[in-house]
Amino acid sequence: MSVVQKFEYEDRKPIELRAGRFGPYLTDGELNAYIRKDEDPNTLKADEVRVMLLERGKPPKAKTSSAVGTGRKAPARKAAASGKAGSSSKVGSPRKTGVKKAPVRKPPAKPASSVRKPATSAARAKSVKAAPAEKVDWGDLKAHLSVLSDLERKLITGIRDDGKKAEDVAPGLGLEVAKAKGMALQISKKLNQAYRAARG
Repeated sequence: MSVVQKFEYEDRKPIELRAGRFGPYLTDGELNAYIRKDEDPNTLKADEVRVMLLERGKPPKAKTSSAVGTGRKAPARKAAASGKAGSSSKVGSPRKTGVKKAPVRKPPAKPASSVRKPATSAARAKSVKAAPAEKVDWGDLKAHLSVLSDLERKLITGIRDDGKKAEDVAPGLGLEVAKAKGMALQISKKLNQAYRAARG
């Protein structure tokens, strides 16, 4: 690259105008700036050159070792080395032997114990069928109306003798329907208890 012109400065390195491969350009060894087509390199002044290098200057691209040297391509030693390394790795790698590992045998499952566990009291209670409740006729229960209050007797006789429902009898006795139903259940329990007590 021939130097066309050199611009000297007191406060910085000199800037050289060189004829490059892609046209004239400016450089101070650290930054390069190409001259545009619309600019005449022969009419450039020192101040203009300084501004152009500051505004457009870019560091030069690093040259590879092959370009700096004789220009000859380096022999493909890396490829040969890698080929040797690959072959050596194949040779050195351990070969799989034909010996197979003995399969690990699982211990035989324990047979289910033939001895049955004794049934718990709860299980026994479930297995024993409940004895059917003894049905008691109204005629038998009616003999024990004396254990009831006057209001209870009126309610239960209205239901059993007249074949009415509790909600039908309740208004005539001044009772709420829900309360009359609850009383009817309690009355039935009292009469059944009295019946069983009498049978002893």
